[in-house]
Amino acid sequence: EENLKRSALLLKKGDDSQEKYDARKADLLQTKARISMYEEQIRQLALIAPIDGTVLWRDADPGEVKEAGTPLFWIGNPKPLQLVAEIDEKDIPKIKAGQNTLITADAFPERIMTGKIKKITPKGDPVNKSYRVYVELPENIPLMIGMTVETNTIVQEKSNVLLVSSGAVTENSTVWLAINEVTHTVAKNKLVETGIKGTDHTEI
Repeated sequence: EENLKRSALLLKKGDDSQEKYDARKADLLQTKARISMYEEQIRQLALIAPIDGTVLWRDADPGEVKEAGTPLFWIGNPKPLQLVAEIDEKDIPKIKAGQNTLITADAFPERIMTGKIKKITPKGDPVNKSYRVYVELPENIPLMIGMTVETNTIVQEKSNVLLVSSGAVTENSTVWLAINEVTHTVAKNKLVETGIKGTDHTEI
């Protein structure tokens, strides 16, 4: 730009030619075009987070070369936490928003934590035959981002019920009872009406 200004003054005085002035002007335009190209390249190389948040995990260092499509940073909000669970499609009809969920984690083996189902994805995974469920967690829960947990959702609750071992109930809904006769004890098969069925116990 300075060269072009000087050339313009010299051209007015007659000490420079029109050809030299035009050459300096063309040089300036080419330089500006190169600057614009470099600025666009810099803009394309800039990392801009798609959301506001905190860098939770960094997978790259300055100067390191990474393949396209490779995650460099994990960004999110550390609080409030939410849990993402996979539910088998055979169990999903029993699951509803608002139900309480019991949570256990290897990091806290002696502790049972609770959450509440917030929403269920309307589309399932046809390969794994599961649906994704989002669980709200209380603020004071000790879980950290990325931990794996096991969840059990409470779909029904009853109190003051008769329970037997689930293995004691046959496919025909009968149980064997020990009946005390006068002289001895006999085993009798009795038809029962079952209620809630759990892994370990069944309601009679």
